[in-house]
Amino acid sequence: MVGVPSIFAKKPRTIARIFKALTENSLQNKYDPLALPIPWNKQIFESKAKLRIGYFTSLKFFPAMGDTAEIVLKAKEKFESLGHIVVPFNLPVPDTILAKLTADLCNADTGNHLRKALRGEKISDAAQMVNQLINMPFWLRKLLSMVFRWKYLPFYRSVRAAYCLLAGLDLRSTVSLWAAIGDKAQIIREILDRMDEERLDLILCPCFPFCAPTVDTSKDIIVAVIYCIIWNLCDFPAGIVKFGTESGRKLNEFDDEGDLFLKLAKKGISSSKNSPICVQLVSRPYKEELVLRAMVALDEN
Repeated sequence: MVGVPSIFAKKPRTIARIFKALTENSLQNKYDPLALPIPWNKQIFESKAKLRIGYFTSLKFFPAMGDTAEIVLKAKEKFESLGHIVVPFNLPVPDTILAKLTADLCNADTGNHLRKALRGEKISDAAQMVNQLINMPFWLRKLLSMVFRWKYLPFYRSVRAAYCLLAGLDLRSTVSLWAAIGDKAQIIREILDRMDEERLDLILCPCFPFCAPTVDTSKDIIVAVIYCIIWNLCDFPAGIVKFGTESGRKLNEFDDEGDLFLKLAKKGISSSKNSPICVQLVSRPYKEELVLRAMVALDEN
């Protein structure tokens, strides 16, 4: 997997202006010859055609908590009030498989690149868990993954933690790496086929399973990025828009399944009342203007 830059701004329309400036006149390709010289598509961004949008509110691998699902449904209602068609959408691949494949490909070199990049650097609190993981001996990662899966240690039990510990260890041979790359291509094809079957322009979903957690908790629940990173895996354009705030009313109702990571997340956001909640909009590759159009519509209406 290759990292990509993102544009951050207070308003989606500002992001659209910046993206337009970068893509007009092949400017981005001029400074980066590896960037595809695809020009800004004014027709897609300014189109008034009604959209067909699929939505989901949670993923089993890291269930949404608090008001997250409710905010997605409110965004759904807003799009419907603007005349768009919004229908339920289910990923064609179990999100647990997506989570494992993403973790494996992110760590296909078992952390070698990150170890070199971070050497001599001061590690922020938020990155401490990642730093510990990439410097941990393989045998210890395997041992700890078994501990986290052991039912006789309920306090430490976490299938999600085990996923993190084993990330990349299955791809240490050329054969297994190419197999994972093939799995990635197949998953992309299946998602695109599902979108075609349901005639979808966009997907609406959470960008994170919860609102902002406390700083000391964030480092321990990195697996929550599943909602965003699956689109990095597929190389689909995605954007987020603030659309509500956490009321705190439903936090105690969340079923943490006895999982250590879910318990940490539940505890971490217990003091996050009134923190913003964003929704995420996703489209097919090279349809950034469509994502930006929907982001602007949601923000300005």
